[in-house]
Amino acid sequence: MSIINLELKNADEENFSSFGQLLSPDKPEFSNEDFNWYERLGAFGFGVAEIGLVSARNNGSYRQKVLERHKKTKEVIIPLNDIIIILALGEASEENDFAAFRIPAGKAVAINAGVWHHAPMCLPGAGEAAAFVIYAEGTGSNDKEMFTLSDRGITAEIPHP
Repeated sequence: MSIINLELKNADEENFSSFGQLLSPDKPEFSNEDFNWYERLGAFGFGVAEIGLVSARNNGSYRQKVLERHKKTKEVIIPLNDIIIILALGEASEENDFAAFRIPAGKAVAINAGVWHHAPMCLPGAGEAAAFVIYAEGTGSNDKEMFTLSDRGITAEIPHP
């Protein structure tokens, strides 16, 4: 079994760009004493979109067991708490295919079509973490490919998050 140890990185526009887009409010289009409004952080051509919620439990492991991808559809993840996501490019079989990112609450990511990913993980010390997931209607049932990493003889983990 080949073990891929991943360094946890704080996502920024540059280091996340191979996997998708970091959606981060910069300058508000409107601001007053009550609120700031940030318009159009991203546009994705979903047509009819589905919104789901994923709730991760902290089981103490930072090992990714399963990966999935959507070949035709981007996926937007909007964390309600700080989260960790592990992503992979290509065939997800070599160390340089993988990356691990911390995505803080208040930012979001749009994962490119074809990028391997799975449910987010909690930060150490957090009991749970939740995120909204948005993608084109039917993506979860009609555009999802999955595999178990151990079936390919690899393990991807963050040894010290």
